[in-house]
Amino acid sequence: MKKALIVGGGAAGLSAGIYAAKNGLHATIAERLPTAGGCLSAWDRSGYHIDNCVNKVFRKEHIDKLESVYLFVCLLICTVDTIA
Repeated sequence: MKKALIVGGGAAGLSAGIYAAKNGLHATIAERLPTAGGCLSAWDRSGYHIDNCVNKVFRKEHIDKLESVYLFVCLLICTVDTIA
């Protein structure tokens, strides 16, 4: 079975992992933080649940960056798949 190493467990990394697994690759996602999600994370503080993603995901400059990262990761997976 072909393998894919995906660096980063944010939106693009998780999407790339799903894409790789659906296409028959054994995907390993390496994340430096204890939880995955990146910009799409949330936390609880003082009885409130705070979604970190709302202000990041819906800004145009962040959408452009996420799209660029996602396209790069997809191209990287396609390249690794072609080479392997």
